Amino acid sequence: MAPPPPTAAVAGVPPWELFAERLDRMRFWVYFSAAVATAAAVLGVIALIVAVNNGNNDNSASNANTSATVNSLRSQLDSVRQDLATVKTDVAQARRDARRAANGVASLSTRVGKLEKSSAAQQKTNDEVTQLRTDLDDLSNRVDQVERAQENASGGGP
Repeated sequence: MAPPPPTAAVAGVPPWELFAERLDRMRFWVYFSAAVATAAAVLGVIALIVAVNNGNNDNSASNANTSATVNSLRSQLDSVRQDLATVKTDVAQARRDARRAANGVASLSTRVGKLEKSSAAQQKTNDEVTQLRTDLDDLSNRVDQVERAQENASGGGP
């Protein structure tokens, strides 16, 4: 099942929580990538050490073949180092993005809180205005009753 579109809210879950969940997932994959790249670099170094030791122990191998193997391994090690540097840069960028997103979520949460307080205050004001109108209607009815009572008591005219 496909995830909901970014603008759609899942029943009862605020959109900023979905955004935070996506950031957590992205952070996991960035760290996982960094760990895999580091493991690959370590394996490359181990392979280089093994190759150099085998080259030193194998007297029947030619120097040209050993040199080509060492050069190939050095090339691969350089490639792994470049990949590791790229992953480190990506991780740093992902951290910056995660911090910015977390700040945005905090700001949004603060603004939502202020909006909720403002809405509650507005509702209270609306309730108070409704009560004042009711009181005014009651007072107007009482004044009308008093005027009618005075008219009846005075014999019919104002």
